[in-house]
Amino acid sequence: MKQLNACGLSCPEPVLMVRNAVASGAETIEVKVDDPTPRENIIRFAENKGFKVSETQEDGVFVLMLTR
Repeated sequence: MKQLNACGLSCPEPVLMVRNAVASGAETIEVKVDDPTPRENIIRFAENKGFKVSETQEDGVFVLMLTR
């Protein structure tokens, strides 16, 4: 499992981090973001790449679990 912390980053950086993880062959990716805009963009990108997305929230941080 690949773990990414994109807290404090603005788009497109979080999506690029996920894209790089996908390109490296990761099948399960956990991404932490603290802004709704990158959250939405990551979900859209992941679903377009065939990942299933589940989400939890911890202390204002969105934790996205992307699985293939």
